[in-house]
Amino acid sequence: MMASLHVDVLYAQIVVFEMPLRDIQWTDQHTAQGFAWSPGGVSFGVPGDAGASRLDVFRATAFTLDPMCLWAVQVPFEIKSGEFMVGSVIGPERVHVERGRYELNFLARPGQGDVRFVFQHHFIEKQCADLCDPETWYGTADRSSSSS
Repeated sequence: MMASLHVDVLYAQIVVFEMPLRDIQWTDQHTAQGFAWSPGGVSFGVPGDAGASRLDVFRATAFTLDPMCLWAVQVPFEIKSGEFMVGSVIGPERVHVERGRYELNFLARPGQGDVRFVFQHHFIEKQCADLCDPETWYGTADRSSSSS
């Protein structure tokens, strides 16, 4: 595990971004799919009452979906600087990771006791250039119209 953080969720979002923070504008489509993505930044929608939660960050070469997962989102993410910010909209924390292209898997699990949710970010190393190329993948949840 790269990091385990206590987070008080504000504005029903968990963010991951490289500095400087890019302004991610939520549209109706983003709200419906549960996240807003752009190169260098992503905001994941979470329940407005998420409150005190835990956020864990992992780096690996493979990902398996946890059977306790309540919901999950997968987006491409490129780390150019060797670090990124993660957490609530206000007060995210800095985490160091090797530069590279990753498949970022975000998932939510039920918490225990005073912890409402456990949010996990799994940075999965990817060699495939087109997976993380914003010119070929735009981070939308519904890509069914592109397949026949």
